[in-house]
Amino acid sequence: MGNAQLQRRDANHRPPAATVDLAAVARAHREPLRGLALKLTRGHRAEADDLVQDTFERALARPAALAEVRDVRAWLGTIVRNLHVDRMRQLAARPSAPMPDDRAAPVDAGDRSASWVAVSSEQIAAALAALAPELRQTYELAAQGVPYPVLAAQLGVPKSTIGTRVLRARRKLRRTLLGALGERGPEPWPA
Repeated sequence: MGNAQLQRRDANHRPPAATVDLAAVARAHREPLRGLALKLTRGHRAEADDLVQDTFERALARPAALAEVRDVRAWLGTIVRNLHVDRMRQLAARPSAPMPDDRAAPVDAGDRSASWVAVSSEQIAAALAALAPELRQTYELAAQGVPYPVLAAQLGVPKSTIGTRVLRARRKLRRTLLGALGERGPEPWPA
């Protein structure tokens, strides 16, 4: 084992001390913890920085525990992981805002949207089946009320991608169903 490896090991494994230089701990472990947090948050820098800050806040609130830890980096890494898991659970448990539902709006007899009543569940199923798999999966989960941040974590894509996929799926479904009804709706943007 070389000198650099011994020094690195000694920085992580040290005998308990009565006091801890908190600034030195933060300097020594900030970047590795940020790297771990970036992996956990799939590259979301602000969320990763929040995790690291909350980790140090939690660790510094318990200086006696910090002084007794043999492997500081591993202990701090465990705090980062636990905080991340707690946040994901909170997101999953938080009731999401209801998604706009065109079917919930009252139908005006003179309104062209009254033809939506004529759409059968078989036509809807066929239109869903015609979507690209990633659009269909994202749309179905979003329609079940799964929050976008949770969907993004489950599918391994950025939250903005979830919104884009849902928007594209809605447009394609609308176009397909209007075609089944023999109508043509406005197409402000290509899908």
